[in-house]
Amino acid sequence: MATDRLNWGYEKSWPPATPEYVFAAKALDAMGALHFGTAWTGTELQTQQSVHNPPRIPADFDTASQLSRDTAKSLIRMYCPEIETPKTVSEEHWSLALDAVERDRAARSRFREAKEVFREHCAWGRLVAAYMLSSGEAIKVEKERWNNREQAMKWLLDCSVPSNYGHARHPLFVRMDTLTALVNPLGTSPSATEPAKGYRSKYLRLLLAAADSLNVKPDDNRTRKQVANDILTFARGVADTDISQISPTMADNMATILREPEAGGGKNSPRYKNK
Repeated sequence: MATDRLNWGYEKSWPPATPEYVFAAKALDAMGALHFGTAWTGTELQTQQSVHNPPRIPADFDTASQLSRDTAKSLIRMYCPEIETPKTVSEEHWSLALDAVERDRAARSRFREAKEVFREHCAWGRLVAAYMLSSGEAIKVEKERWNNREQAMKWLLDCSVPSNYGHARHPLFVRMDTLTALVNPLGTSPSATEPAKGYRSKYLRLLLAAADSLNVKPDDNRTRKQVANDILTFARGVADTDISQISPTMADNMATILREPEAGGGKNSPRYKNK
């Protein structure tokens, strides 16, 4: 399943999902929507068609070449869907085009950040990525490879990864269950008919989801403060705005609960008593 340059603006041309994997471009879109909320417009992915050559037009309509006017028309079509795209861009449309340039610049910035968030999740192992061979076999991309930021950004230019041997490039996918765990880590809210003893508050579900995602272990070398910071970062990726902005104090309390008592090093811990 070798890949040509990805057409970011035409989703139907993307490699199809499988029961276990979704194409990385769709995962990037989901990460962007999760990270930016309503600020994510859906135009961000299309900016990658000209990632190395962002659109530019002069501030003054009178100095605009035909190429600049064609560029302005494309920008208006993309960023001003509320109006009918003019057949010919005139001076009265120029302010719209200039505003669209700013929107395009902001969209590119958001997508760069979304790619960085995606890379970070892969490096932590929260997202599991794989490249797909023409046989349909998925080859896991080890999380350590995502620590090379320059390499990772090259992969995300067209969502493809070179095979371990040779120069052929293969489409990059993300394991569906890991993406779902990030996009909706708390699952659905309990129904009103559930018995009270089965109820779990949003904060408890956040704590349990963080425990699974952060992989806190009895022999964890992270300090409570480090775990608390990791919880804060994890919470920011939660779609529920009621809990995505938890306080540092609450994160610290959650870290205390997640870590083993021995890890704290307090006076009552075996570590302290055995000194």
